[in-house]
Amino acid sequence: MMLSLGLQGSGAVLAYGSQLVLARALGAGPFGTVSAVVSVSTVLGLALTLGGGGLALRRLPVWYQGEDRALCWQFLVSFWRLIALLSLMLILFSWCLGWFGLGSWLWMGCAGLSGLTAFWTFGGDVGRAVGKFASTYGLSLVLRPALTILLVIIFAGFWRFDGAMGGIVALFTAGLAAVVLQMIVLVRRVRPPDGLAECGPALRAQWFREAPHFLMANGFVLVLLQADMLVASAFLSPVELGYYAAAAKSVSVLSVVSVAVGTVVVPRLSLYADELKQLAREARSATRWQLLLVSVPAAGLLVGAAQILSLFGPGFEVAVPVLQILVVGQVCNMAFGPGGTLLVYTGHPGAATLGYGVAAVVAAGLCALGILWAGLAGAALGSALGVAAVGMIMWLLARRKTGVGGSIYGALRNRDRSEKK
Repeated sequence: MMLSLGLQGSGAVLAYGSQLVLARALGAGPFGTVSAVVSVSTVLGLALTLGGGGLALRRLPVWYQGEDRALCWQFLVSFWRLIALLSLMLILFSWCLGWFGLGSWLWMGCAGLSGLTAFWTFGGDVGRAVGKFASTYGLSLVLRPALTILLVIIFAGFWRFDGAMGGIVALFTAGLAAVVLQMIVLVRRVRPPDGLAECGPALRAQWFREAPHFLMANGFVLVLLQADMLVASAFLSPVELGYYAAAAKSVSVLSVVSVAVGTVVVPRLSLYADELKQLAREARSATRWQLLLVSVPAAGLLVGAAQILSLFGPGFEVAVPVLQILVVGQVCNMAFGPGGTLLVYTGHPGAATLGYGVAAVVAAGLCALGILWAGLAGAALGSALGVAAVGMIMWLLARRKTGVGGSIYGALRNRDRSEKK
């Protein structure tokens, strides 16, 4: 847990620093454009994995502990090939649009970032599944933003750092270096000593059929988390989008706690999926850790919102109410516990997909209405309500399907419905 928190914390600090450097180098307008491209590439990157990361977290812990390295290696290679093919197709499609004048060249940069995001996300999930978090997911988590900061400083010092494309080039170069190093580590850790033994096409087809169930659930979560930026990019001006992005990036510090706890909890939920009482204990423990660890940074964001946003540059203090509203929404979501994670990794991905899908639609709709009603603050209010709603929906579904909710109420009572039976 402490190693996970340390890496997540270091990665969060460096990622936040990279956003500060980008915002100061680019200005509010281009920074808003880069933020929109990153949000789109994040969603597309998850789609390019076809759910392979979620399936890896569900299956690989058992295979790896059972010393079935050949199966783990074939799983890794199969999805690497698939992701490479899909990424190349997306890049070529974006290049054709730019060549024929049907779209901006920024789309090609977005496609390249999407492919790197797919490799990085999938490789990180595989590393978490086989217990190599620090040398795979943690490596890229820290290395990418560190290289981004260095490259932005170099570009700004020796060349004219003009427009959003400069920021995208810096992000792509840093991401490529991190992905290459991550792949080298995974090959050394996962590849069996006796070399490569090809698995049959039937087994690969089975993996490719099963993985999209995890993609749909995780994809709706990601769309939900990116809904505000995606909707805001369609309704707000680039400068306003830059202000909103600064607030959203600041609030993302809170998600570090959830990801860090999840890094430890997800493999354990898979192992205890058939042991209800132990599953309930794990869920309650995750909720307590999340709220305990998030309380200090949440308070800091609420009290020091103006000072934090001023770090991005002049004028960003406009987003103070945006930042404060988003913080409240994130804390409310965490108070409902890891309901979605429970559903996905205990054999109920369909219920998780339904819940996340409904919440994503609600969040996007509320965000759009909020922007039309109250501009920046309205976008934050819609996003906060959507994030809180998904916590409540997944908590209700988890209690119905598994008997385990894991909300703060049950965590404080140290008792769940499963233990009343």
